[in-house]
Amino acid sequence: MTALDDLSRILGAAHVLSDPKDVAPYLTDWTGDYRSESCLVLRPGSTDEVAAVMVYCHRAGLQVIPQGGNTGLVGGAVASDAVRCVILNLGRMTRIRQIDAANHTLAADAGCIVQTLCDAAAAQDRLFPLSFGAMGSAQIGGAVSTNAGGLNVLRFGMVRDLVLGLEVVLVDGQVLNLMSGLRKDNRGIDLKQMFIAAEGTLGIITGVTVKLFPQHTSEETAFVALRDLDAAIALFGQARAHCADLLTAFELIPQACIDLGLAYQSDLRAPLAERHDYYVLLKLSCSGPIDLRELTEQFIASAMEEGLVVDGTLASNGQQSAAMWAIREALVLAQAPVERHLRTDVSVRVADIPAFIRAADAAMADAAPEWKRLAYGHIGDGNVHYNMLPPETLAIDGRCRMIPVLLNRLYDVLDGFDGSLSAEHGIGRTRRQAYRDHADPAVLALSAAIKALMDPDGTLNPGSLFLSAQDAPR
Repeated sequence: MTALDDLSRILGAAHVLSDPKDVAPYLTDWTGDYRSESCLVLRPGSTDEVAAVMVYCHRAGLQVIPQGGNTGLVGGAVASDAVRCVILNLGRMTRIRQIDAANHTLAADAGCIVQTLCDAAAAQDRLFPLSFGAMGSAQIGGAVSTNAGGLNVLRFGMVRDLVLGLEVVLVDGQVLNLMSGLRKDNRGIDLKQMFIAAEGTLGIITGVTVKLFPQHTSEETAFVALRDLDAAIALFGQARAHCADLLTAFELIPQACIDLGLAYQSDLRAPLAERHDYYVLLKLSCSGPIDLRELTEQFIASAMEEGLVVDGTLASNGQQSAAMWAIREALVLAQAPVERHLRTDVSVRVADIPAFIRAADAAMADAAPEWKRLAYGHIGDGNVHYNMLPPETLAIDGRCRMIPVLLNRLYDVLDGFDGSLSAEHGIGRTRRQAYRDHADPAVLALSAAIKALMDPDGTLNPGSLFLSAQDAPR
């Protein structure tokens, strides 16, 4: 009997894919930078089936690559060995198990699409605030496995802050039930935290309990031009202090990114007539009887009087607000077709953002003056996406040679600010070596020890993150 036969008995033949045409959609990540070797793709429909698969694969010596919506940006869900690896895709596990409106919690299978959870919460007059570009195809299990961030981290925190409980299948098939929806629970070690951001290297997340919030009944969006980069930090501080703690998003966007987004999506228009070096796109939202319009207008007027803001506009309706946020989304989508460009996801202290961007600009201009520099992101939580696009005339091999040079330069600058090389996207395969090079050796050693304890044979997602006993620093 072959693995195909055995696994078909466990899941049913229809849910074990082996034909190259059937497995093709599961082999390439969103970036296009990674492609799995053609291998079996398993599509379980329940936690029990995941457990049975893990029992079999553990005994058979097969490595398991957990996969959600395949929307990651760091190669965290690709298989490198067609003979020894199987892809475990949770896309059939889409059941919303419970919505407890009184407790403000929602429990769901890990394969549920993030947008589906948002819609289900809204139907109960509740808010699930996780929001990022791929939420229409990303699965909640993958979002938890990578500790996703997004646009609302400033107000609601990372995914880690939204998770109350997990259900996890361990490498030997044991099911760990941590799905409690309790807000306060001090019964020993909070084991669920170990699996958040572990990228499927310690266990397979099959169920999630998340926090809900009162549904927002009003919101205001503003798009403002800054006096200069330093004004962004002062403006952010004022927004936190004077907007009744209702600030939900605060995005830094340079003019170069505006140009990129408008060129990519021709139906979009610049919110302001004049060009400026930097802008902020911000949102206030609330669920109570507060006059957000007046609050936002007063805040922007005050910022203009102080000279922090030199121009600005408020969305007058939902359509205008959506158009402003569409520019933010378009500037990201515009980069996707550019083969082999520099894509980063770093974080520094909020107050250090201007100095970091200036230092990075100087280092990158010296190393690659012809590359276009794009520094944008979630300034309210210190997350800067410092990306660079190569000149169109530069061949792919030239780009591939240059990217490691640029990354090393950027990470050297980042180390000077005691920053993180992964703010929200994770480590995956893309940043594994950089993580090893820049992390505290004690952290790496403890991570490797945990991996060796939880998965001594390296069955779970080999090659992702940095959790390998043999790679531990000596």
